[in-house]
Amino acid sequence: MTDIVLHPAESLHGRLQRGRGCAARRAAGTPGTGELVYDCVFHDPRWDTLEDRGLYYARLICDLELGIGPVVAHLFDPVDHDDPDEDRTNLAVDVLARLVRLGRLEAVAPLRRYAREGGNWYAALNELVELDDPTLAEGLDEVAAARCDDHELAWLCGVDGAVTRKWAARHPRIAAVRRPEIRPHEPRAALSGRTDDDLAALARAHGQEVTAAILELGRRRSPLVLDLAEELLPG
Repeated sequence: MTDIVLHPAESLHGRLQRGRGCAARRAAGTPGTGELVYDCVFHDPRWDTLEDRGLYYARLICDLELGIGPVVAHLFDPVDHDDPDEDRTNLAVDVLARLVRLGRLEAVAPLRRYAREGGNWYAALNELVELDDPTLAEGLDEVAAARCDDHELAWLCGVDGAVTRKWAARHPRIAAVRRPEIRPHEPRAALSGRTDDDLAALARAHGQEVTAAILELGRRRSPLVLDLAEELLPG
């Protein structure tokens, strides 16, 4: 991964790089913000790449009514095969998957194509499995069975879901690694029906539900988690 170049924390670019909620609120009224959002997606600004940031940028793309063309072009840049670097494309793949969840279904085709052709194909396959819609992953069981070794296939298809059930019916290797279990950290029914603002209010109330509310916001990848961190964490 290339060295991260962070812009000053008080600048809009710097705040977008850091995933700040205040930057998302300023974005719509600031000319040129779209290019800054694309830059963050293309040059992953996270120090810890396990930190979830895909929904933050996907929502900005939706709110600013940006096209996905630049993200797709970034994925299929010739360097993708000449010198593949998963860190170069992980965030872009995640953003496309988040866009699908937000109703931007034009992101499905490039995500499927990248799963078939891309250098970081496994990440795209994993996102399509996580979307858990068999119509979106139709035919990609062939890719998974052909390209994954046993360890990769176990990670990809090891959890029960609509996609893995359909794939397992066609491929004995996939059937062998599926585990019919509940995914960890399932949201409580009482919280899953609440809005993000309701959950943020619960977290700020410091009651018994504070941890569950923050976990549910995290599960949704809500930008409000970032605001809560600024408010509630010391320093």
